[in-house]
Parts: sequence; structure tokens; C-alpha cells
Amino acid sequence: MTAWGNSGDESVLYLRTMENQSKAFRKATYAMIGTIVGAGTFALPAALRSMGLLAGSLAYWCIALVVLATDLIYVDVVLHSRSMGHKRFPGYAGAAFGHGAKILAYVTVWAQTMGACLAYLVLGGEFLALLAKHLGLPVQTVLWQLLFWAAGAAVVFVGLKLVARVESWMTLGKILLILLCVAWFAWRSDGTLFYSAHWTAVMPLIGVFLFSLSGWAVVPEVAELCGKDKRRTQLAVAWGALISSMLMWLFGVFVYAALDVTLAANSVDYSSSMPGWLFWLIPLVGFLAVATPFITLSQDFKATLHLDAGLSKHAAWAVTLGGPLILLILTSRNFLSTVDFVGGIVTSLNAVFLCAVAIQLMRHDKNASRLWRSAVPLVCAAAYALVFVWKVLRF
Repeated sequence: MTAWGNSGDESVLYLRTMENQSKAFRKATYAMIGTIVGAGTFALPAALRSMGLLAGSLAYWCIALVVLATDLIYVDVVLHSRSMGHKRFPGYAGAAFGHGAKILAYVTVWAQTMGACLAYLVLGGEFLALLAKHLGLPVQTVLWQLLFWAAGAAVVFVGLKLVARVESWMTLGKILLILLCVAWFAWRSDGTLFYSAHWTAVMPLIGVFLFSLSGWAVVPEVAELCGKDKRRTQLAVAWGALISSMLMWLFGVFVYAALDVTLAANSVDYSSSMPGWLFWLIPLVGFLAVATPFITLSQDFKATLHLDAGLSKHAAWAVTLGGPLILLILTSRNFLSTVDFVGGIVTSLNAVFLCAVAIQLMRHDKNASRLWRSAVPLVCAAAYALVFVWKVLRF
């Protein structure tokens, strides 16, 4: 009886453990998707129109592979040493190159986070204003942008547990609604546009792709959700990145192919071909697309300031959420130029820095091949450096 009883208890414990791991894996994958599928999604149709679908799609998937490799490289950095605890990127930079590199990482991560959150605020308010217009509410965009900021700031203030719970449900809804949009626009697409290519127009908006696809900031959170198990973390990161890349590409391709003539370069209202009863679809997809990464990135930078810089939670929250609000008030709020600038200059610079940190920390790792710990980060760094230099020279 005792043997059978122990065996039964062990089986129940094993099943519960597997169920918990499966749930954690799904949350980790959702966190990755929720962070990546954001404001850049709504810049893709304009970018693809400028480049042509053939040239734009080829460039997009090349960047997607480089970004995926970078995400997986960062997994190795995050899980390199248990002694690093719950650090974020500045902590890893400091471990690799010293205190000066840590300070520099604070600056570059702050710049990327503020630029991205500014884009989310701009678009989040515009989508809420579109909904308000159809519902007969006040449509002043700036008021809805401030409301979007206030709601996001409140969620981030509460903490990680609520953030993760809200994030998972919002991400699932976002996936389903994006697929609905893709199905609608695919039915109305102009097939002749699929062979268009304007190769000289690829580099001017390549920053849009880098901004859209970048998700490595959430890798430490993914690792935490996966119990710092390297294999599960790699799978969650890879699945999340690939699903996000495909969702955004499909959205960009079919919105452009359906709305070529009426597509405005700096507009986010893609509802012109939809019946009146679907007025809510694009604004709701857009709101979910920017709300989840706004929450995730803000939470990550708040954790960075708290865990690595030693600020109190309240001070970290104020610095993190105050920056985007100030930028919203001071800037012109042009989302396409903001996305391209942040992606082409700030994101690419940060990615070069990340690759250098990875090479430094992993150089003595006997469990990784020389190709993975040196050659792959070098290739990725070279790609990002090319974009950065080109953008700076053209700025």
C-alpha cells in the first residue's frame, strides 16, 4: 500500500510540475510576442510600399533572422552565470567590461526604451481617438495619449504579477485580431503588387524593421518565467520571435496589397475598405499592439533601475514613466520617423553593444561552439553597425 501510495503521489507531483512548466512556457512565449508585436507593426505597410513587397520582404526576413540570432545570443548572456542573479543589460555590460560600460548601457537602454515608449504613446492615443470618434466621444488625440500613459503607468506601478496576467490575455487577443485583419485584407489584395521591388528604397526605412522585430529587452523576463532553464528559454524566445515576425509581415503585406492607393505614409487608420460595423477592429488591434509592449518595456526598465542601479521602486517607476511623457509633450509626434530613428540608430547601437558583451562573457564557455560564441555575434554586430553608420551619415 505504501509503495503504491508513494508512486501515485509522485505521478501527481510529476503531472503538476509538467503542467506548471507548460503554463510558464506559454506565458514566456506570450511575453515575447507581446513585446515584439507593437508600434512597428503599423509602420510596416508604409515601409513595404516604399520598398516594394519583394524587396521589402527579403530585407524584412534577413533582419528577422539577424534579430532572432541576437535574441538567442542574449539568452546565453542572461543565463551565463547564476551569480548574476536578476540583472538586466547594464548589469551584464558591467560584468563584461566594467563600471564605465555599465553607465553607458544605462544611457543606451534608456534612449531605446524612451524612444519606443514614445512611439507607443503616440499610436496608443491615436487608436483610442479613432475609437472615440466612432463612439461620439471627444476626439482630441493628445487627451487620449495622456489617458493611455496614465493607464499604462498605473499598471506598471502595481508590479510584475499583474503585468504578466494582463499581458498574456492582451497578447492572445492581439494575435486573434491581427489574424482577422490579415484575412480581411488578404481577400482584397492586389496580386500584381507582390512582385514590386524598389531596391534603393530599402535602406532609408530599414530602421522600421529593426524597431518592429526587436524584442531582446524582455529575454530576462522570459528566462525567469522558464525557471532559467536554458532549453525552454531558447524555445520560448525562438517561438515568440518567429510567430511575431510572421504575424507582422502578414499584416504589413496584406494591408499594403489591399490599400496601395489609399495608404497614407503617416496614418494608422487602415479601415477604409471595411464596413461600418467593423470600425472597432483596426483601433482595437492597434491599442493591444502598443499597450502590451509599453507595459513590458516600462516594467523591464523599471526593474533595470531598481535591480542594477539601486533606485527605489517608486523612483525607478517615476524615471521610467516620466521620460516618455516629457518626450510626448516636447516632440512632433510623427510615429513613422520616430520608429525609423529609434530602430536604425538607437536599437542598432544597443544591439552592437549586446553582441560585444556576449563575445566577452562567452569567450571561455566550453559548452558553446566557437561559431556560436564568436562568429555569430560578430556577423550580427556587423549587420547592425552597417545600419547604424548608414543612418548616422544620412541623418
